Amino acid sequence: MSCEPPHSSAAPAVHGASIVPLAESLSFFIALLQGDEITYVNPAGCALLGRPNGYFVGRRLRELVYDETRETGIARAQPRMVVCGQCLRATERFLHADGRAIWIDCSVDVIELEGRPTNLVTGYDITAKKKAEEELQRSEERFRNLCRQAPVMLMSFDPDGRIRDVSDFWLQTMGYERREVIGTDGWCFIESDSAERLRQAIAQNQLRNEMVIKNFPLRALRRDGSPIDLLATSVAELDDQGASRGAICVQINLTDLQRAEAALRESEERYRALVEHAPEAIMVVDVDLGRFVDANAHAEKLFGLPRERLLTMGPLDFCSESQASGRDSSDLLGEEQRKVLEGETPVFDFTLVDAHGREVHCETRLSRLPAAGRRLIRMTTTDISELKMLQEKVRRADKLAAVGALAAGVAHEIGNPLMALSMAAQSLERRTEEEYTQKKLALIREHSERISRIVRQMSELARPQSARREACDLNRIVRRAVDMVRYDERAKSAAIHYELDPELPCVIAVEDELTQVCINLALNAFDAMASNPPSKERRLTIRSASTPQRVTLSFRDNGHGISAAVRKKLFEPFFTTKEAGRGSGLGLSVSYRILEEHAGALRLDESVTDGAAFVLELPRSAAS
Repeated sequence: MSCEPPHSSAAPAVHGASIVPLAESLSFFIALLQGDEITYVNPAGCALLGRPNGYFVGRRLRELVYDETRETGIARAQPRMVVCGQCLRATERFLHADGRAIWIDCSVDVIELEGRPTNLVTGYDITAKKKAEEELQRSEERFRNLCRQAPVMLMSFDPDGRIRDVSDFWLQTMGYERREVIGTDGWCFIESDSAERLRQAIAQNQLRNEMVIKNFPLRALRRDGSPIDLLATSVAELDDQGASRGAICVQINLTDLQRAEAALRESEERYRALVEHAPEAIMVVDVDLGRFVDANAHAEKLFGLPRERLLTMGPLDFCSESQASGRDSSDLLGEEQRKVLEGETPVFDFTLVDAHGREVHCETRLSRLPAAGRRLIRMTTTDISELKMLQEKVRRADKLAAVGALAAGVAHEIGNPLMALSMAAQSLERRTEEEYTQKKLALIREHSERISRIVRQMSELARPQSARREACDLNRIVRRAVDMVRYDERAKSAAIHYELDPELPCVIAVEDELTQVCINLALNAFDAMASNPPSKERRLTIRSASTPQRVTLSFRDNGHGISAAVRKKLFEPFFTTKEAGRGSGLGLSVSYRILEEHAGALRLDESVTDGAAFVLELPRSAAS
């Protein structure tokens, strides 16, 4: 409650004969008092205080106000007004019927009513305004406390540039006590160059009628004299008439931020360097998204795709539906990821398929990465394809060694008896003219020779290279080899197309051995096309080509092709898809070994779907 004297020293006399009828129709509070006793309250006043008409008559004014204001408000001042003729302006807190406080802005005047001096109280309900003022005051107090206690560098300035207040964090950062700062000219805390630039920025803002200076770099001075780089954003404060009331400035400590950023950048660079130069392909997998969110340079090389493309894909995009073990790729990967999320670090073999469709045998290690709100797994993959190939070569070499030892024993034990049987069959054939006997003796001789060839091929699997190598024309060798088998029963009605490079470089090799390889590949092609229907042409295409490093020769037939299950066993000794009695399963094995000994390779062209194509590769001669 507050009481104020009126603007004039005495209120004008008011004749009250018509007050009551007029007050009945007015919407604001009106009351009449004789002494301190209420004689009348208009309907608007009764409604304002939640009381029925006539409730207030005969009651004292002090009964209507809060206890703590009865000795200081108009309830105390009103009786003296009648005597001295004073007027009074007051803000009084009246008591509503339900116990609420009703704030009324009151004016108390002395009028003459029926020949007696009477107090006329008029007032307006300002409860909502009062609550708004109190809330504003509490809000300002909360804001002031927040500004002081917030972990930011905050400053408030008067219109003349003197510091009105600063946050505790500003004092902590700058090293000052509050008493040393409040009321001080704010310009003395920044270096002269920064001060001059800031003055120019303020002048430009005033010309443009702008209120905000955003992200302005400053160099300030701590209490110990050390410089500190700040990034400041200031906002001008204006009153309702547009006059300056000062400014508020928020500052960011760039010095500490720069140090932290530099340390973080250095740490990230070290980590990135370690990851980028790691000999393994490293990817980070978001389990919930099912895709990579990071990958190193080796991962790009492994998959044959740029990092930007990799980050749109996941591990399941780089594997076939099932692994070599027959396990479903999705199930296997899901199980290993669950182990990681449970705290394990599994290591397992996983076959991936790169962007060119090439299968890559990998050893994969999974580990959990810390990340707030995300399930990230580091996937470290090592290409062990070469290791697998070496293991396969060792396995094949062991098998060939065993076969060689067996072949040597077999050749020794059955070589001479076979020769005796063959010679005896030939002798009997010459001495008899009976057709039936000659056929049977010819059959004995034919199978004896076949057994002899098989034993000889078995011996060749383990026989060390001994013949002299020299420069060879691969085009000439393949033509001679095909001519040698051109009149074989299997080659009849087959069309042979040559697509030979006339500029093909020479290779260093044993010519007879390359001839044997070419014969084996040609006969295999003829056998593959034997089951073609009469309507389908049997065609063998032989093509030679070269690169700066290698010479290639391919034999492509249009036969029934080779299934995926068979391809993995093609070059194993004694493996054959031919009918019983038609193949020993040693031709491709012997050819494979010969090419390996020449630092070359024999492979199946996986891209061919109509028929099959075997590719012979040899290093080109340095003299070429």
